Amino acid sequence: MPTTTSPFEYAPPAVNSIADSNTAARVLPDTHLVFLVNFVAPNLLHVFREMSERCGKFTVVSSVPIEGNRQWKPETEGLDVRIQRTWTITRTAHHPSGYREPNYIHVPLDTWGQLRKLKPDAVVSLELGARTFFSAAYRTFKRDVTHIAAVLASERSEAGRGGLRLAMRRSLIKRVDGLTFNGPSCKRYLMALGADEQKLSPWDYAADPRKAFSGPLKAETGQPDPLKLLTVGQLSERKGVLQSLTLLTQYATAHPNQRLHWSLVGDGPLGQAIREATLPSNLTLSLEGHCDPQQIQQHYQSHQAMLFPTLGDEWGLVVNESLASGLP
Repeated sequence: MPTTTSPFEYAPPAVNSIADSNTAARVLPDTHLVFLVNFVAPNLLHVFREMSERCGKFTVVSSVPIEGNRQWKPETEGLDVRIQRTWTITRTAHHPSGYREPNYIHVPLDTWGQLRKLKPDAVVSLELGARTFFSAAYRTFKRDVTHIAAVLASERSEAGRGGLRLAMRRSLIKRVDGLTFNGPSCKRYLMALGADEQKLSPWDYAADPRKAFSGPLKAETGQPDPLKLLTVGQLSERKGVLQSLTLLTQYATAHPNQRLHWSLVGDGPLGQAIREATLPSNLTLSLEGHCDPQQIQQHYQSHQAMLFPTLGDEWGLVVNESLASGLP
């Protein structure tokens, strides 16, 4: 058992689902919790719904409805979501690993006004950027408000950040009441920036339950032929799909009696390059494009293994979804 006291420690209700929690006593019945995010991603939707059942009042303040490189349809049913007045800076980031990707920096200009209007008891702000900076400034004048920064990062994903950004993060870490981390690498990263371990608590990723396959698995007798591999994610440099294609081609060439089939779910700028690749006869590809949750469920059911290549993700939600589906 942990020996330290954290601002996140509480006794969760003895419930197994959101439906069950509707009849359970709220954990924080008198608390208005405001959660500031860049946008409501599908995995956060269900986490937020669960959180809303545990607080007296729960409000989401979102910088934008959705980011430009996402194909998801914004979903906020059952939540109180406020969209901010935001200045968005778009630039191409160059990571030390060698990949490039579009980077959206959101500066939510009305954060102070939103918090002043909502009068929260506690604020959670995602990441260590502008929304956390403005939330910390609000907290300076509202000392009775608890401010938590939720950080989703790793040492690898944050490599190459500029000195100004690191200095701001060090300052913010000292000003918040608590920090969450999504894995041991994130914890090491925060502590290297000067975080007090007493303020740190884990907050793991949660998969989108609509995507996980929950039916019976197909029994395999002997070696599957072909071996069906599945990758779910953007076809972008950060995801390492071209490097994986090279390695799969090399493996297939060296093992001509092993047939492989690789299905890629998702779109992105590298789609054409993948389609034009020269492949050995025992390696086939299918580019499925963007799929809805029900289609992704079917892919988890019909493949033998998940392949998750990446050059910079701090974690991949598809790993959670795959394991929840019984897919290695």
